[in-house]
Amino acid sequence: MYCYLDIDRSYLLAGESHLYENRPYEQISYTQSTKSLPVYHRVRLEHRFLNYQHTQTTLHRFRYRLGTKVKLSDKMFFNINNEIFMNLQDQVFTENRFYATIGFNVSKTSNFQLGYLNHEINKLNLNRLQVGYFFKTDLRKKVK
Repeated sequence: MYCYLDIDRSYLLAGESHLYENRPYEQISYTQSTKSLPVYHRVRLEHRFLNYQHTQTTLHRFRYRLGTKVKLSDKMFFNINNEIFMNLQDQVFTENRFYATIGFNVSKTSNFQLGYLNHEINKLNLNRLQVGYFFKTDLRKKVK
C-alpha cells in the first residue's frame, strides 16, 4: 500500500513548515474470535521517505494496533484501540495512539464515529476530539 502526506508543522516552527512524505507500507490485519469480544490486530511495516526543508531522510518503523468493537445495538457500537509505533533506528518508542469512540451505523458499508484520541508523540501529549465518517468500498464489483 502507499500514502502521500503533506504535513503542516507551522504550529511547531516558523518559516518553511511543510513536511512531505511518501510512505509505502506492508500491512496484515486479522480478527481473533473470543467468547465475548472480537479482538482486532493490525501489523504494519512503513518505509518513510521524508522531504523537509529540502533535506531527504529515510526512516522505517513498525506499528501494532490492538482493539475491539462492541455492538451496543443494531445501529450503535463502541470501538476502542491502542497503537504503538516502534522506530527501527534511533529512539525506538516515540509514539502511541489510544482511541475510544461511539459509533452509529448508517448502512452496512458506512458509519459515523465520535471519539477521543490521545496521541503521544515526541514527548507531546495531545488530546483530541475526533469526528469521522467511514465507508467501505468494494472495487471488485463491476459497474453496469
